[in-house]
Amino acid sequence: MIIITVLMSAFHACMGWTKFDELDFLQLDALLVANPHLFPSKKMCQKNPLNGNPLKVDTIEEINSVQVKNVSSNVSSESLGSYFGDRKKSSGGDISSIQQETNGTYIVSFKEAFVVLDVCTRDHILQNVELDVQPFWEPFEENIISRQQVYDYLQNLRKDISSKDGTFRSQDIQESEAGKNEMQNESESIISLNSDLGSETEEILNFKYKNCEIVLREGDITTLDTDAIVNAANGRLEHMGGIAAAIVRKGGFEIQAESNEIMKQRRIELKPGEVVSTKAGKLKCKTIIHAVGPVWSNGWNHEIFHLSRAVQNCLLFLEAKSYTSIAIPAISTGIFGIPIEEGTTCTVMAMKYYLDIHSNSKIKHICLIDVRKEVIRGFKHRLETVFGISECE
Repeated sequence: MIIITVLMSAFHACMGWTKFDELDFLQLDALLVANPHLFPSKKMCQKNPLNGNPLKVDTIEEINSVQVKNVSSNVSSESLGSYFGDRKKSSGGDISSIQQETNGTYIVSFKEAFVVLDVCTRDHILQNVELDVQPFWEPFEENIISRQQVYDYLQNLRKDISSKDGTFRSQDIQESEAGKNEMQNESESIISLNSDLGSETEEILNFKYKNCEIVLREGDITTLDTDAIVNAANGRLEHMGGIAAAIVRKGGFEIQAESNEIMKQRRIELKPGEVVSTKAGKLKCKTIIHAVGPVWSNGWNHEIFHLSRAVQNCLLFLEAKSYTSIAIPAISTGIFGIPIEEGTTCTVMAMKYYLDIHSNSKIKHICLIDVRKEVIRGFKHRLETVFGISECE
């Protein structure tokens, strides 16, 4: 699989394409997989720079591994390999490696990547225990800090020498009961970790507007236990990248399967601003609202209007289902290209507009969340300026 990480206009510029102007990223991906000779070479992109800047174009290896959880302690690596190596039993194939992550969790890698989708779209029972099987890929970051490292750091924080108000305190003071309590409070104020050792979120801002608590958090939306979380979806509900892929990876393939069924019944793509819902799978929330955001075209297609409509439709849906809490990311500010300033401003203003015109709203909690620091800064600035301190009391 070839993953495209540059803008369509960049490919048009370096390739001189004209007849493919209507292709979106997924269609382009399919085109290049079927016709690899069309993929632009590095020389070609350097020869035809975009706005004077040479493009860097690379391919990323296909996903050929699955993560298998809930493996019984009685099951050996050999038995696991025998099961997933049998095409008839598991839809798998020839295995290149099996690695144990933790007790009951293994990474199974196949020689052929095409079997991964087949393996993940069926149920697996081994020794009367149902396995949890999801696609797996290594993170791209070379120097990533592991979730366990974060957890260990926080657990050991109170054992370290700390300073406060210019006064250094020794290990002895920290071992006293008062010292332990104080250090416990300090460590908990830095970051809140969910029990799964990987769902860290940090609260940046918290205030009350009318009857609704508004919270800004930096972190992973899939870890929250609000009634609903919002997925920034495309019109085909193909959850293949960004937040959408993370939701399916953590919530289970049944989310994608239900989305496929919705599209099968609709027969037409969702339009920007429209929303649908699916069950939440293994996530902590009760439902997932899939909101289709607009693709940025410098405002020519009323993108801000459609984004505002998407945010307000999420809130309308929430109330229609009698839910009271929701988490919303910065819709369309990723691959869809809406600038962060415009995207965060629109989301915040749409949220305030909804609360203003629905005076009897039952929504009690709205969380704005993202993993990108520049988005968090944008949200924070807009929340402070749009709502105002006096209005938030």
